[in-house]
Order: sequence, then structure tokens, then C-alpha cells
Amino acid sequence: MISYHRARQVAQNLEGDPDTRALILAYIEQEQRGPKDWEALTDRDYSVRAANRAVEAISRVGTLTSDIAALNDRVASLEAVCLELEEMLIAALQMIEAR
Repeated sequence: MISYHRARQVAQNLEGDPDTRALILAYIEQEQRGPKDWEALTDRDYSVRAANRAVEAISRVGTLTSDIAALNDRVASLEAVCLELEEMLIAALQMIEAR
């Protein structure tokens, strides 16, 4: 779940009219405090919270998927470098043995 401070930071950096930004910040503050009485939550409130959690989860999956792809590319690059180093070391050893 996105942290309270990160949510505030993102909301403050949003481009748009100040009224929308203020509404988003007020919503974040309300979510941080939570309801006064958990029993007072309506089905709609539960649905909204569940939808928000789902959106966050989908966003995280997308981020993790792209991170994994980037790491796989990096691993492939490092493997190629290791092969080049191996070839260079073998060539250097052959030169030393030839002397």
C-alpha cells in the first residue's frame, strides 16, 4: 500500500487546479485518520476502499513487471560481459604460456 507521506507527496506534485489538489489531500488526510466508527462504513465505502487497493495492487504489479524486465536485461548484459572477460583471460593465459 502506498504510504501516507508518499500519497501526500504525489498529490502535492499533481498538476491541475488547486481545488482538485485540495480535495485529494483532504481525502488522503481522511484515509489516514480512518473512520471514527468502523461499523459506520457503508457497502459503498468498502467498495471504494477495495477498488483503491485493487488499483494500487495493479500498479505495483506493473511496476514489478517492468523492474523484472529491466533486471533480466541487466543480467543478460552482465553475462555478456563475463563471457568477454573469459575470452580475454584465456587469450592472456595463452600469451603467457607461449612465452
